[in-house]
Amino acid sequence: MNRKNLFTLLLLALCSSAAQADGNDVPRVNGNKRFARGATMAFARATFNGTGISERGLCYSTSPLPTVDDNCSTLSYSYDNKGTIYMIEGLQPATKYYMRPYAKTKDGSVGYGDVIKFYTLPKGTITYNIRQDGDADAIKRIAAATDEAVNLWNNLTSIHNVNFNVGHNSGTPTADCSYGGYIRVGSNSSYQRTGTLLHEMLHGVGVGTHSVWWNSNMRSNGNRGYWLGDRVTEVVRFLENDETSQLNGDATHMWPYGINGAHEDSGQKGLYYGNSLICQALGEDGLPPSGGFATPAYTFDQEDTIKYYIRSEDSSYGLYTSFLAEDTGGGLVWKTAASAAPGDSLAWYITFDPENSYYMLRNASTGHYISLQSGTFTTRNTSAPAATEKMQLMRGRAEVFTDKSYRGYYIINNNNSLTPPVLAADAGGKTTCGSYDLSKAATGQRWLILTKAEIDDIEMSGIKGYQEALATMLANAKTLLDTPHDEDVRGSDEALQTAITEVENTEAGDIATVDRLTNGLNEASKAFLSGVSPSDENNPFDVTFYISNPGLDKLDGWNDTPTHRFSCAEYLGTDFNFSQTLTAMPKGVYQILMQGFQRTGTSADSYKQHTGGSESITSYLFCNSSSVKVASIWDDAGSKRVGEGLESEQGGLYVPNDMESAAAYFALGLYNNALRVKLFKTGDMNIGVRSTSQSGQYWTAFDNFRLQFFGKKNPQSVGIQSVNTVKSGPDVIYDLQGRRLNISINRLERGIYIINGKKTIMR
Repeated sequence: MNRKNLFTLLLLALCSSAAQADGNDVPRVNGNKRFARGATMAFARATFNGTGISERGLCYSTSPLPTVDDNCSTLSYSYDNKGTIYMIEGLQPATKYYMRPYAKTKDGSVGYGDVIKFYTLPKGTITYNIRQDGDADAIKRIAAATDEAVNLWNNLTSIHNVNFNVGHNSGTPTADCSYGGYIRVGSNSSYQRTGTLLHEMLHGVGVGTHSVWWNSNMRSNGNRGYWLGDRVTEVVRFLENDETSQLNGDATHMWPYGINGAHEDSGQKGLYYGNSLICQALGEDGLPPSGGFATPAYTFDQEDTIKYYIRSEDSSYGLYTSFLAEDTGGGLVWKTAASAAPGDSLAWYITFDPENSYYMLRNASTGHYISLQSGTFTTRNTSAPAATEKMQLMRGRAEVFTDKSYRGYYIINNNNSLTPPVLAADAGGKTTCGSYDLSKAATGQRWLILTKAEIDDIEMSGIKGYQEALATMLANAKTLLDTPHDEDVRGSDEALQTAITEVENTEAGDIATVDRLTNGLNEASKAFLSGVSPSDENNPFDVTFYISNPGLDKLDGWNDTPTHRFSCAEYLGTDFNFSQTLTAMPKGVYQILMQGFQRTGTSADSYKQHTGGSESITSYLFCNSSSVKVASIWDDAGSKRVGEGLESEQGGLYVPNDMESAAAYFALGLYNNALRVKLFKTGDMNIGVRSTSQSGQYWTAFDNFRLQFFGKKNPQSVGIQSVNTVKSGPDVIYDLQGRRLNISINRLERGIYIINGKKTIMR
């Protein structure tokens, strides 16, 4: 704990003691962690317990510990039976404040709740003009409603560069508005009120009129449903006094507080306040009120004197092990360093400018600011930070860890476009300037901003997983070494054994060390494979561990999201490319194994095609540019039911008809597929299943990827090795080139074949 925080706690204790000395029954005040703020107003909730309470409200100050001797407000309101909300008016815009609820008794005893720090917004600069055509009385009512609505938004939002052009139009049934602010109000006087204007103004700033409103990344059901932005959710839950409430909506409107019709306009301030606060929150979440980009705001709670450490949210770029740093040339890189003592060169001071709601990030060692220069994020040595150093921090919507509440932040230089420049991590310890991507998948664009204590917390939480990964890699390396093999390069065995010994003799007590050992052992294993070949071509090296989630228990590591049930994947009636890339694989011969099948239409149609010779398989097991058709669903049909899930029968043969039955057939070792490829030099392997022509009732299901390595050998008699030795149904036959033959044994010509995983000579 730093000295400033300790001093604040001591002051709080002294203040509480003084309050208790003034009376025998000090009120107990419990504040709510949620609050809301505008440009000149702030709102909070609290509960009060005690006898003789004569006054309740909020005290506030620009100093960290407000008391009733500073400023107090007893203003409050209640709306729609959601409980009492306390409020402050007349605050200075763009100012840091502290507030806390208090209660005072008749004899002067005072109880306090927790302190809330907040920044008021820059005051809105919305303007309007009233078109004078139409009925004079209607125009007068519309003008008064517009004036109140605009005044509310200017005090509760930071919207600027918007002018609402408002007029009476007798041909308009109710009222309408386009994005940008052209409003028409009809002759029905019930719509010539403040609530209607607030509703139409929402359309003017994007609700139902802007692409972000319909963006599937921001909605729970395509272009409609719940709004997924954090800031809106926080405001709605504060207003509704409910931890589960969310903003809902269709393609055009929102609720609650959308005032979607004259019947919803109660005229109550609480309704109007809620509408205004949600409007501001929508802008902060990404709905641009006046074109361009999201509304900047105080999103990351910082203190000027605290050192922060910045890590990529993406595990590929050092989530647990690396820090954003300034290199010797002033560029921005991410580099591995021990978490125990990262040092000032990896630390950043973060300050906030309330006048424009942007942040500045300054290196604690050099004093240089993160800056956007000529399309590149770098650092700049300046005593007067300019627009190039002003960054908008937008909070990610997904928790980075399943067991911890940490969110990443986009570091953005707002150029007033929907895809402004964003600092992104890149391969090899580099950073790059990306275009803002609001999807959850854009982890490389988001950064964790952490205190030293938070780094330690993550370290303790994450090290177990890293140690488990190291133990797995160690076991895999030993298995490679134990596989019967011949050295093609002298010393290959010794080098891998040395790496294994280092792991076994090193105390791995922090993530950086564990990660270094894991990466080192991984590189040593690949170097070993580059210098050996299996002695027995029927017992190759099993390198399946290089595939992420090969058994499809999870889809992590794969690039697509098929329907996923029973630890299997499926695609029905759609093209797909399900793959992952294995990087820097040793040169040599590989065999990719996978269980899977395709049904070319309905069960009846595909059976007719299969038996009639017109079946056209369109799904392929592939690696880079090489591919092989997957098995037909009828290749391993059986004369008896498996008895799990739904099965289909045609011609006395049974095949799967849903994911449960497909998983059961796979468990019996059926529908094996193999593809043999050769890497002529160390490189990447993009492996997976794909189809560019799967429509209608075409169905592809698959599971259980495996990877075998044969070194320099190109075996002539290696066939499919089943995942499970249990066999039922037709025989599985391959020729020596690894091609599956859809033919019965009694029709085979003389030669050597792989039948049910065994080499067989047909005479």
